[in-house]
Amino acid sequence: MGSILRLPVARAASIDAVMNDIARTETIAVAAVPRDGWDPDAVDWSGRIALLLGGEGPGLPAHVIGAANQRVSIPMEAPVESLNVASSAAIIIYAARRARSR
Repeated sequence: MGSILRLPVARAASIDAVMNDIARTETIAVAAVPRDGWDPDAVDWSGRIALLLGGEGPGLPAHVIGAANQRVSIPMEAPVESLNVASSAAIIIYAARRARSR
């Protein structure tokens, strides 16, 4: 609780505006995808990072995933197909925080 007050969170009228800001500020965009992304522990979380998370059903738009510098996926064993977006965010942010403190 309250961590939203410690992490910078971007919100814009459109994802395209967010992607333009990410590119303009030389920030590394890491897109959370359901499969075929890097394990969270294998991502280089150093530097300026923007973690992109999509809705629980549709996920991120294909053009956003394509524009991201990296993709990250949480390893899951069958028959698990997906996680709640808040749970996914917590797992990925935890991995990033752990990597930054090494």
